[in-house]
Amino acid sequence: MSLRNFAEQGGLYREVYTQYGPFPFVFYYVLHTIGLPLSHTAGRIITLGAWGGAAVLCALLAGQITRHLAARLVVLAAVFPYLWVMASEPTHPGGLIVLLTTAVAVLGHHWLLRDRLRAWALLTGAVTAALLLTKINVGVFVAFAACAWLLLHHRHAGVHRWAPSILLVASAVLPLGLMRPLLGAEWAQTFALVWACAMMAVVRAISVNTEGRADWSHLGWGLAGAAAVGAAVLGVTLARGSSLGDIWQGVVLGPLRQPTTFSIRYLWLPGTRAFALASLGLCVVACSRRRRSPSVDTAIALARLVAAAALALNFTCFPAISVDYLVFGLAMPCLWLFAWPLPGERALAGHARAWLVLVLLGQCLHVFPVAGSQIAWGTVLVIPLATIGAWDAAAWLLRRRRESGAPARWRRAATAGAAAVILLAGLLGKKFAEVGQRFRDGEYLGLPGAELLRLPVESTALFRLLVFNAVAHADLLFSEPGMFSLNIWSGVPTPTRANVTHWFSLLGAGRQQEIIRQLEAHPRACVVIHREHVTYLAKRGLGPAGLLHDYLAEKFETAFTFDDFEFRVHRGRTIVP
Repeated sequence: MSLRNFAEQGGLYREVYTQYGPFPFVFYYVLHTIGLPLSHTAGRIITLGAWGGAAVLCALLAGQITRHLAARLVVLAAVFPYLWVMASEPTHPGGLIVLLTTAVAVLGHHWLLRDRLRAWALLTGAVTAALLLTKINVGVFVAFAACAWLLLHHRHAGVHRWAPSILLVASAVLPLGLMRPLLGAEWAQTFALVWACAMMAVVRAISVNTEGRADWSHLGWGLAGAAAVGAAVLGVTLARGSSLGDIWQGVVLGPLRQPTTFSIRYLWLPGTRAFALASLGLCVVACSRRRRSPSVDTAIALARLVAAAALALNFTCFPAISVDYLVFGLAMPCLWLFAWPLPGERALAGHARAWLVLVLLGQCLHVFPVAGSQIAWGTVLVIPLATIGAWDAAAWLLRRRRESGAPARWRRAATAGAAAVILLAGLLGKKFAEVGQRFRDGEYLGLPGAELLRLPVESTALFRLLVFNAVAHADLLFSEPGMFSLNIWSGVPTPTRANVTHWFSLLGAGRQQEIIRQLEAHPRACVVIHREHVTYLAKRGLGPAGLLHDYLAEKFETAFTFDDFEFRVHRGRTIVP
């Protein structure tokens, strides 16, 4: 609904409400101008493209490093179920975020591996700008990863020498600054500690084998790429009726207030803090003993294999469990193992992999303050990183055994390992196909713009009934929480262009008062309330409240109920469902 309003009338932030930046709106506006209808069907096709694009990019990365079909297949098969949440939030900016962050990680790795730093810098700057203008915190995390890589690989001796110390301080400052509004909550304190320990360990591991490759000119190329994308997006937004003040408010000031208005905590496993501190301690010990004890590298290679095996075991439980939820809590303390350069490794390969680790670690912060779909979006790079890291570790161990004259059982173990990876890919494909069976069991919704959506028969009947009644009884339709699909399917307008799902926590008093005025002015206005969802939110301390919520409770009464959906009209009005 918001994308349509912007495409047809403009006024982003001033009249069209969003808690996101202008880039997705400009992206869809451009598609709209070349003939794409802004419908649910089109949105799902684009989201499927982002979903599939991220999976293919991750598989290409695994293939480029391992040169093995098994690695490509298992990464492709694993990324799809890992991003399964994409099916539940089509057209959400999260789809573009996943595609952009995966692209900057994978293509950046490709160019760093080939020593094309200028191309890497331009790409990183352009993607960072797009992400800053989509969701500012995600863009900041990519910018932080880029600056960290640049400092650790800077040609200037002084910068190169002081970079680890600077980044160790930043490791503590960044999460504390980001989470400051919620640092009183235990889950946020754990998050800040775990991320800081992980970043410190990663910096120490990368610093084991860095060399000067970049200089300040590459920062300039990155800024040039960012300026080009920023100018294009902001230019379109300004031309469509927004002011610089509107953009500043929507892109910067609004998101700063979000942690205090809406957040979902992450449930950390017991002992997570101790695990993160212990992992950091092991990294420090490994760095201090590396030259004196070759067994350190062997231990790290074996630890990579154990971590990758644990990830694979977690995937075998799909769809009974949400794979990403557990991965996020345990992956961060282990990332330094995959940043560690094994002996004999090409310097360029280690530097490129360091970029992957830094991007992934930065995106882990995307989970704050809402630990929902953001978990999968922020950690999907775990899959290709674990695959190539474990593959390199296995190959390195095998070479060592060959050199020491070890028996052929190591070669048989390697063959068995590759076979196990292919079997895992087949298992994941089979599980995903079984989940997809729900498409065949459903029925086409058949409503405007959503003709190709297939839902369970009961859901299809429910939504058709709600839409038919909206057409019959309403000249204005509102909902709690915001369910604007009903407006799109019925063609009945919303009270204003400030449309957002959790309007009771995100819309200020002024916008809520304007909605009240519009509802008051339309005697045939109707409201749909999803009681089950409202109860769900209330149990978690996120229930609707405030000016508009109180008005709906006082001035509207339930005319009839379908399942948990209440169809409400102005008090005193009688309708026939």
